[in-house]
Parts: sequence; structure tokens; C-alpha cells
Amino acid sequence: MGNYMKILNFTGLILLLLVFSIFASGQEKIESATNKQVFLNVTVVNVDGEPVTDLKAEHFRLYEDKKPLKISYFSKENSPVSVGFLVDVSPSMIINFRNNKINRINWGRQTALDFLRESHKDNEYFLITYGGKILQSDFLNGDEMAKAIKTDSNFITPKEVLSEMYDAMSLANEKLSKAKNQRKILFILSDEQDGQLGDYYKKIADLVKKNGVIVFSLAINDPTAPNDFLNFSDLAYRLDLVELIGGVSALSKDLKQSLAFAANIAKELQNQYIIGFVPNASEKSNKWRKLEIKVEMSKEERKKHGKIFVRHRQGYILD
Repeated sequence: MGNYMKILNFTGLILLLLVFSIFASGQEKIESATNKQVFLNVTVVNVDGEPVTDLKAEHFRLYEDKKPLKISYFSKENSPVSVGFLVDVSPSMIINFRNNKINRINWGRQTALDFLRESHKDNEYFLITYGGKILQSDFLNGDEMAKAIKTDSNFITPKEVLSEMYDAMSLANEKLSKAKNQRKILFILSDEQDGQLGDYYKKIADLVKKNGVIVFSLAINDPTAPNDFLNFSDLAYRLDLVELIGGVSALSKDLKQSLAFAANIAKELQNQYIIGFVPNASEKSNKWRKLEIKVEMSKEERKKHGKIFVRHRQGYILD
């Protein structure tokens, strides 16, 4: 099994479904009675984390609040995304690993660089650090972000002095609301030692549920350090959060796993299906509508692809 699935197995959980609102080209249009549609981005992968890219509209079944819905739009597209890196720079992130001449900050830096190398060339990025002063960069292209990360220069300018993770995530979500791309990603790099997420879980969940931001979370841990610890409560909250909004959370115990996680996520973002549907008009607006997407294949197709995993957002709010 590939490195990607090893990371997910290490957390004890394979999170289902990755969904983003997006409008696409190269589409397979399906007639709809109205122009009011919701667009979702769905990722299908095999046990090695490799995208399954040869599916058609007839393979998918869509349910809203357990009621079947007709798919009104289907396409496959590789389009740019807007990505915010949210990096923990608290004191525990600066301590060197016991068996490595590298601290968690530099480990996170290399992970971000690997993500950049494998990503769409037209993506836009910004960086926010937290754990002391909250610092943020402007939106940068891939080359600009890579250069800034490599040189560790003063490419970020203090905007506010805040210390809580919730404040940093609020700032990141506000910045992503002004992003130019339809798909909005938040990539969190931390060591899960702060114990803050549980205190702000509901507020953070409300933020990302409303604006469609998808969270990828990588926790960096040194299993060789006797005084290193994980806040398992925060880990549980993080897993629940990313599952709710369609992201992926992983725990990395070495640099190889971190790089594999970043590279595979970047690859997935370039190999997704876009599914559109007309919401149930009889349901109330401004409520969380639960979604489920299933893939049905023939025996021959199942044999070809083996076990597959479907990732998508577990719900949405219709204004």
C-alpha cells in the first residue's frame, strides 16, 4: 500500500469525501429545469491514494437528507484553487526533533514546498502563522510563495497581535472569502500540542460550513522524543471537523510521510469530478443539508479499480 494510505492508517481513520463548489468547463451537461444549481467537487481514490479518473455521470448516486436527487451537471476539470497555509509557530514547533537536525517549522516548510511543486501552476496562496503574533502574507503565486518559504525572509508583515487558533482561522476564512478561485483550501500544519481546538470547535465549524472552505490538516509529531505529546482531544476534534467539511487529516511521524501527504493532496485537487444538482425547493433555506454520494460500478470495473474511497463535503447551506 502506498505512502499516502500509510499516513491515513496511522491516524486510524480514512475520511470519506472531498467536495468544493466550482463551475467547470469541458462538461457533460445534463438537462435541468432551473438554473439554480449547487456544484460539488468529488474525489475518488483507490487504496494507494491514486485518483480514479475514468468514471462517468451514471456511476454516481446523490442523496440530500437521504432523499435521492437527480444529477443535473457532470464534468471533470483541472482548475486552479486558492490555498491558505495556516502554520503553528508556538514554542513547541521550534524544538528540534530528537533524531533529526530539523524542527517542526522547517519540516512544515518542506511539506508546503512539496505541495507547491505538485500543484496547479495557476493556484494562488497566502500564509498565516499563529501561536504568538498572527502574521499574514498577501496572495502570492506558486513561485513567489516557494521563494518566500525557502528564504524565510520578511515576506510576511504583522497585521494584528492575536494568539488563539480561532482568531487565526477567522482571519484565514475572511481572506479566503476574497480569493479569486471558486475552490478554497486551508492547509493547517501544527503539532497538536496547544489544546485550543476543542474550545472553539463550534465556531470554527460554523465558519467553514458557511463559506465552503475545505480543511486539510497535518499534525507533526516526534515519536522519538520522550517529552513529546499529542493532544488527543484536539486530534479528535480535528478529525471530526475535516470529515464534516470534506477534508483530510493525518498524523505524520516522519518527513517522508509528510511529503507524501502533501504531494497526494495536490494531485487529488487536479483530478476531481464536478457534480451539479438542483436543491430541494421544499426545504428551508439557511439550514445544513446533509449530502451523500455513492459510486456504483460493474463487477469488471470493481475488479479493475479494487476498493475505492469517495470524498465529498457532508453537507451545505443554501442561502
